[in-house]
Amino acid sequence: MRSRRNPIGSRLLLAGLALLLGAAPPASASAPNESGISSITSDNGIAARLLAIRSELEIGRRLLARGEADRVAPHLRAPLEELWTPIHEPLERRDPAIEMRLEAALAEAASAEPAEMDAVTGRAVAVVEEASRELFPERLREDPRFRLAVARILLDESARAYAAAVPESGRIDRRDYETAYGLARAAADLLSAVVRSSEDRDTGAAVERLLASLADALPSIEPPERLLPAGRFQALVSRIELQFGNLA
Repeated sequence: MRSRRNPIGSRLLLAGLALLLGAAPPASASAPNESGISSITSDNGIAARLLAIRSELEIGRRLLARGEADRVAPHLRAPLEELWTPIHEPLERRDPAIEMRLEAALAEAASAEPAEMDAVTGRAVAVVEEASRELFPERLREDPRFRLAVARILLDESARAYAAAVPESGRIDRRDYETAYGLARAAADLLSAVVRSSEDRDTGAAVERLLASLADALPSIEPPERLLPAGRFQALVSRIELQFGNLA
């Protein structure tokens, strides 16, 4: 089975992120300044895309819990239709069994009927977590440099999704806003773990203040009444990323 489209676009969790990421990168891993979720042949890129997949699934579950079932389907289709194509071949080369399990779980979520969405999505999240543990050893998931590299990718994608969600004029795109929210929360959880382990307390405090500003910009899955302009959101992301060099 192969997915139908290959857009990266602006549309890309919340809990349990430590299961997915985190150590001094091996020679094959990309440097921490790698940017862009399309860089998927590295450990950093694959890990970031798996986190983006999980983020979409978790957003779908949160919307279900809020009684907004009519908004769920796009988030359950996105992992297979928008995020899967670039990583299925790298995963096939690494471990065909993992690739098959992931694709089957994402296909089931993408085609789930409303009554079964929550159960099917929960199973898909579990498969993503299990695959990530198998693909990335604990030493890699917990290394600050690896976490920073993945957080950078997620922050950049969050900024792209936010820019699509909040145009200078016109109606906000809820789908892109929800995606930006999930990606930013994923990145923030990774960064908080790095801050806790960093010996540079001053930089850690600065990052915590910036993450508080990020949370103010994306306070919940529901867009706030007053939205931060996209340019200011991008500037905030850039300020956070400027602190990375002193954290690990």
